[in-house]
Parts: sequence; structure tokens; C-alpha cells
Amino acid sequence: MLETASKVYWDWVSATRKLHVAESLLELAEARVRQIEEQVELGSIAAIEIADNQRAVLERRAAVVSATRELQNATLELSMFYRNPAGEPQMAHREQAPDFPEPRMIPQETLSSDLMQAIERRPEIVATLVEVDQGSAALRLAQNQLLPAVDFEAKYGQDSGVGSITKRGPELIAGIKVSTPFQRRKSKGQIALAEAKLAQLGQKLRFAQNRIEVEVRDAASALDAALQRLELARAELEVAQQLADAERERFDLGDSTLFVVNLREISTAGARLKVVSSLADCHKAVASYRAAVAGF
Repeated sequence: MLETASKVYWDWVSATRKLHVAESLLELAEARVRQIEEQVELGSIAAIEIADNQRAVLERRAAVVSATRELQNATLELSMFYRNPAGEPQMAHREQAPDFPEPRMIPQETLSSDLMQAIERRPEIVATLVEVDQGSAALRLAQNQLLPAVDFEAKYGQDSGVGSITKRGPELIAGIKVSTPFQRRKSKGQIALAEAKLAQLGQKLRFAQNRIEVEVRDAASALDAALQRLELARAELEVAQQLADAERERFDLGDSTLFVVNLREISTAGARLKVVSSLADCHKAVASYRAAVAGF
């Protein structure tokens, strides 16, 4: 549940950032409307550029609508976990969304420590260890039932009365009584059953430990991959932004076309969206890692 809530939250934060990217892209096209009209009046660019910019405005408005719908869906999903004091779902506002914290990789020593903790403390491990204790107790009981019973007996006696030559003094009679269980076959069967149960639990415990190790390492690997994608996306964004800025300058000087400017801006927006998605993936991987360590 906690893992799911965390992922839903980061999806919502991501949706707010994606909407901001779409709105920023639209603002660029809308801000150019008057500039293009003036350049057409001066004869520095063809009149067709006005229509091309109108097309870009409409296309980017559609992108804003799609991003808004995505945010609405993410907000509704978040409301299942974001509730008021009365316990009723409430809608988060996009202004409440924070910036993505800078993600960090998991140090190897932390991974090793968390892995040991998970293998020792995950709920399924604890539950299996309880079963092992119960099985060991059942085995000891069955083994005890197979052992012979040893009883010590002691009697004290003394003749009483007068006159008989057979009269004896005080006597102490002691002995040991050993009795073997009658149903030895049944006891042996119970021992075999208990041993088989313990062997089965041992396999179950090893499998659970192996599965936990896989889950923890896989979550750490997912975070590492997301961090690598983030680094590449940021590098791509930096280059795309430089190209877009340069293309706009060329357009202002009459050395480029609006079509190329639009392509550069769309490419920059795409790179910015990759950064957003990579940041969200990083934090969702952290949520999966914590869930793998804790088991919930």
C-alpha cells in the first residue's frame, strides 16, 4: 500500500510538470503571433508563416488539453490516498506539487546492510521462522514419545508382632521400571513427518530469502538505470535548448524558417519531458526499494 501510494504521488508530481512543459511550449507560439505578423508586413518573411504559426498554436493547445487530462487522472488517483481529517478523498492542486528532490544512488554499503535487514525482518521470513520453531517442537515431542519410560520405585517395610523366628528388621526395597512405548511404529511415523515438514520449511525459507534478495537488488538496479537515463536526458535537454535558442536567433535575423524553429522547440520540449519522466522513475524506484527492504 505504501509503495503504491508513493508511486501514485510521484506520477501526480510528474503530471504537473508535464503540463507546465506543454503550457510553456504553447506560450512560445502565442508570443510569436504579433512578431510574425510584423515581419510579414515588413516583407522579411512569407505570409505563409502566419498560417504555420497558427497551426503550431492549435497543435500545442491540443497538447495542453492532453496534459491537463493526464493531470486530472493523476489527481483522481492521488485522492484515494490524499484525504481530509474526516477520511474523505480530496483533490490536490497543482500548486501544491513540489519540485522533484534530487535523487541519489544507493551506496554499496547501504545496499548490503538493507539486504541483511530484509532477509532477517521481512514479514514472510518472520512467519516462516515461526513455522520452523513449531516444527522443531513437534519433532522433539515425537522423539520423546519414542524413548522408553524409566520409573524409580522404592518401598520400606518392617515386620511387627512377637514370637516368630522369621521376624525381620526394617527393609528398604528399591527398583527401576523400564517400559517401552507400545506404538513405536506410530511414533516413528510422526518423527518422519516432522522431519519432512522441517525440510520443506527449510526450502521455503531459502526460496523466500532468495526472492527477497532478487527484489532488493532489482529495485536498486532500477534506480541505477533511472539515474543513468536522467543524466542522459539532462545532457540531451542542454543541447536541444542551445539549438532552439540559436534557431530562434537565426529566425529573428531572417536566416531560418518558422518550421525549423518549431521543430527545435518541440525537440526541446521532448527532452524536458524525458527529464521529468526520468525523475519520476527515480523516485518510484526508491519507493520500490524501500518496499522490498521492509516487505510492505
